[in-house]
Amino acid sequence: MSLLGQSVIGSLETAEKYSPWFSSGSDAATFLLQIQHQMSGVSITVTIQHKNTEEADSAATTAATFSSASGIGTYAKAASGLKELVRFRYDISASSDAWMHFRMLPPIWQPN
Repeated sequence: MSLLGQSVIGSLETAEKYSPWFSSGSDAATFLLQIQHQMSGVSITVTIQHKNTEEADSAATTAATFSSASGIGTYAKAASGLKELVRFRYDISASSDAWMHFRMLPPIWQPN
């Protein structure tokens, strides 16, 4: 059995986590967060960050943010004005050993 996505345990996830940078397919896109399993007491906030290739990681700015997602389902967030590179910042909020399993689906790039 293959389990696609990320599993997080609240007591072990105390700081923000980042995805790798990936190339932007356009200057606008819809991003999809899918929460597949979770215990009560855990939520996730996903921030979509972007920057140009020559900029340092610390120069990344926020393009859009998923509000605190705390239920099983798929959440969509549109972003525009995207630069050359995009990544996700994950902020987990959980009590004790609460856990969740989620994944980011491929972006739906909008034509320029």
